[in-house]
Amino acid sequence: MEQALNEYKCPITTCRYKGKKAAVYQHYSRHHLVEKIEKYMKKAYECDECNFRFSHRQSLHVHKKKCQEIFKKRLIRELRLLANHDIKPTHLVQEPIVIKCDIRVQEVWEELHRQQLLRTGKLFRAVVMDPPWQLSCFDLPYDTLSDKQIKEIPMHLIQDEGYLFMWVANAKPEATLSFFKKHGYRWVETIVWIKTNKKVKSIVAQGDIYNMDLSYVWLE
Repeated sequence: MEQALNEYKCPITTCRYKGKKAAVYQHYSRHHLVEKIEKYMKKAYECDECNFRFSHRQSLHVHKKKCQEIFKKRLIRELRLLANHDIKPTHLVQEPIVIKCDIRVQEVWEELHRQQLLRTGKLFRAVVMDPPWQLSCFDLPYDTLSDKQIKEIPMHLIQDEGYLFMWVANAKPEATLSFFKKHGYRWVETIVWIKTNKKVKSIVAQGDIYNMDLSYVWLE
């Protein structure tokens, strides 16, 4: 009876081998494990994300959809944590001033220059710029400026040193580089905004400027 209690069965249900724990483990490793690995490796279709193998292409196709979503969500969580891990709550020293004007008028920039010097004694150290790019493929619901008009914006009146964060349309990298060169900026980084919906899926462009899946911010 005591001998029967100390006996272990092989975990393969079709195998009748019995013995001590170490003997059963050795038996399984020699006779079944290698066979199991070989059978698994014969599966021709492998997932690129997790390296799991499948015997049928359709099974892999179904698995990859789920697997890619899992990896995408994990990557987004990691990027959010990385981007926000050291951000501290900020408090405005002064209330923001909203100015509604025509930026094509030179006097507007001169007045902004004068008011900023009166308030702080120095020009802006950081500027966020979202130019109204003129895009031939879209009918935009607002007034736009040509590349030449954007290039002529008098940046020297609002900034003499610091950072410029500039939103760049997909079709305007050359115009942006020309803008940098004229105003003495050096391009140091590109920030890419991957637009996703509520299901954390990338928005597919459908011909509407607001539905583009990628937007770029160039840091100078």
